[in-house]
Amino acid sequence: MSVCECWVNLSQCFNKQPSTGLRRQTTLVVYILSLVGMLVYTFILNLGHLWAVFVTAGVLGFFMTGYLPLGFEFAVELTFPESEGISSGLLNCSAQIFGIVFTIGQGKLIDKWGTLAGNVFLCSFLLIGTIMTGETRTSTRQIAAANCGGIYLDFIVIH
Repeated sequence: MSVCECWVNLSQCFNKQPSTGLRRQTTLVVYILSLVGMLVYTFILNLGHLWAVFVTAGVLGFFMTGYLPLGFEFAVELTFPESEGISSGLLNCSAQIFGIVFTIGQGKLIDKWGTLAGNVFLCSFLLIGTIMTGETRTSTRQIAAANCGGIYLDFIVIH
């Protein structure tokens, strides 16, 4: 479990109810830090300082790996009445497809124009993802169901 996921879970223990705002904010901050890490890695790669590349790659990996459980929790929150298995399965499937497409695309860019172009390609999609995450509004369906003590079914709380 990542440090970020522990932060969200610990904060929920004190609130005693699902916290959509904190999870969304934490997800957005980790996504922004992944983008910053990728930008730093992109431009530090050609400087020739091997130790700086390793440190930057470690920080980038820390935030990108930390985004995985946060992304799953955020997806489950956004698709609340649906099962966690459905949203997690769809997220895993799309991650595999995008991973294959981006790996092939970046490989072709690196072969033709170099590593800078390949990394800028990835940075541009991280920027698009950051904007999309920032613009996504969280649903309060999960909080409404928890506050009423009932079952939430198709936008109706049943007591």
